[in-house]
Amino acid sequence: MPDQDDESHSRLEATYKAREVEGILDLYFYRPLGFQLAESFQKFKVKPVTVTWLAGLFGVIAGHLYFYRSLRVNIVGMALHVCSNALDNADGQLARLTHRETREGRIIDSIADHLVFFSVYLDSPLPRRGFIACNLSSCYGGRDQSRIARRRG
Repeated sequence: MPDQDDESHSRLEATYKAREVEGILDLYFYRPLGFQLAESFQKFKVKPVTVTWLAGLFGVIAGHLYFYRSLRVNIVGMALHVCSNALDNADGQLARLTHRETREGRIIDSIADHLVFFSVYLDSPLPRRGFIACNLSSCYGGRDQSRIARRRG
């Protein structure tokens, strides 16, 4: 029995990135969960890029659900965000398990991550307080002020 646990543990560790870049939450929660998902996806012959797009979809929906002032809706968003992070871990682990690591896959993963970040940032409560609007207006206002100064000078 210990041999099976050692084999399973070494398979899990083989799917890690460099240990130096793994956070504690990744090591003890997301990586083991992602590995279980990756093994399930491997059995069903799901491609890593499919898992990447699914993670992105969950994350974008989660970000949108942060917009609403309903605690229940926000909690659903948080659950979807956790699922998105788990799937984001699973796609890379699946690629390493199946030896399907590609440059295109890393690019698509990065795009999906950026879409999730953008959705979370755009729909979080912070923009509702005018933070983005103030920064955008000051950027554009500053640019307009410099045009006015050039015209006068």
